[in-house]
Amino acid sequence: MATSIPIDLPTPAYATLSTYQAWLSAISNAQKSIDIGCYYMTLTDGMGFPSGQGGAQGMLVYKALVNAALERGVKIRIVQQLPSARMPAYDTANLTAIGAAEVRSIDFANVDGYGKLGGILHTKLMVVDGKDAYVGSANMGS
Repeated sequence: MATSIPIDLPTPAYATLSTYQAWLSAISNAQKSIDIGCYYMTLTDGMGFPSGQGGAQGMLVYKALVNAALERGVKIRIVQQLPSARMPAYDTANLTAIGAAEVRSIDFANVDGYGKLGGILHTKLMVVDGKDAYVGSANMGS
């Protein structure tokens, strides 16, 4: 179990892992596959943020994904909301460019082909090796 609580708030007594710890552990222990569904991924964009805001943690998660794919041969597949000027996809584009991930972008606002459903991919999820899962609301951003 992981808790999705802002970094600057006290951790409740029931918490077992932070979202960062859960993601890093799952990625680091993956042996075969990591499947991710996310609205966007901006893990590398926050390095200018103070560590209390998670900038360095995002970069560590990104590096763990790269290491899993390129060093350990873990297959990474990502489905994300269709990128836009307001919400670009630099991290996933880079993961694709270096051969670390397969990425699919879906226009959920137009998923019916008529633009009448108007949705977004808001649930964030990660499935590791087809058996361990994270489902939550924390964005994959720093």
